[in-house]
Amino acid sequence: MQSALTGHGGDLTAIRSAFPQAQQPWIDLSTGINPQAYPIPEIDPRAWQHLPDTKSLGNLYRSAAEYYRVDAAQITAAPGTQALIQWLPFLRAQQHGAGRIGVTGPTYAEHTLCWRRAGHDVTQIDIQRIEDADFDVIVLVNPNNPDGRITPGAELTRMAAQLAMRGGWLVLDEAFMDCDPDNSFCPYLDAHPNVIILRSFGKFFGLAGLRLGFALAAPELIAGIAVLIGPWPVSGMACAVGTQALRDRAWITHTSARLSNAAEQRNAMLAQQGLRIIGSHPLFSLLDTLYADHLFTHLAQYGIYVRRFDSMPHWLRIGALPDDDTSTQRLIQCLQNWQAPE
Repeated sequence: MQSALTGHGGDLTAIRSAFPQAQQPWIDLSTGINPQAYPIPEIDPRAWQHLPDTKSLGNLYRSAAEYYRVDAAQITAAPGTQALIQWLPFLRAQQHGAGRIGVTGPTYAEHTLCWRRAGHDVTQIDIQRIEDADFDVIVLVNPNNPDGRITPGAELTRMAAQLAMRGGWLVLDEAFMDCDPDNSFCPYLDAHPNVIILRSFGKFFGLAGLRLGFALAAPELIAGIAVLIGPWPVSGMACAVGTQALRDRAWITHTSARLSNAAEQRNAMLAQQGLRIIGSHPLFSLLDTLYADHLFTHLAQYGIYVRRFDSMPHWLRIGALPDDDTSTQRLIQCLQNWQAPE
């Protein structure tokens, strides 16, 4: 059973309760969410008052289609990718019955939990063993969370073709792909109608509270997902903000470059403090240390909240820092004052 502090990041209520004497204010580095969010535009008040209509959803889908380089008929919106992660296993069970699911890992734990909850037989597999395995569905996070590993497109194409021969699906969770769009599988979706891609809006755009995500797939699969979601898949506010943000090429380009530069500086700082980095992405760095629990506690006492993992107790993930010198200096000071146990 995952605890409130290891199940997911971002629970400031739980961390404040666990460390009531911590330095204030808290610096939340426990999520892979951009701390410099997209600026909320001025929104027509009717978006609050009315259900999202065909026009507002259509505008959102056209913006998403251009951004993800797919056809609008290959998209459905959802209140975050987490919702899609929970619905897809039930859609598979409805259409094909319970099956054998391979989840490449270690990775985001909700994939395994949700496929098991829907009655499937789930195995965590190493990327090198996939070709020898007989699965009905393979779930792969790309870039992987929490280590940022990228699986090349050629490998994904082989995987999709093998699964297609037995009516299987390849589910690609591309929640962290915005910083590296050239590695996305989206341009190859037409050739692989058994592939389902999940894309997060909230992480890169820094608006996780908006609850917006997308499933991208062949129109037949999208139709099945849309039925599970039901009418009005997202709010009017999500339609309005998402439509504008996905079209804002200047902000997207600037933010991608800024996050990549900040990640280089973050990794250099962590390495300078003697910490071993085993994975990296513009939105997070993964550390491996025998003293992860001790370091987590030390950071928390300084009011710095990072991500730890029940399944990998020697790992810590540190998210992107806010764009201010105070947060960076506080993290540096905290790490300089830390000593590993004897």
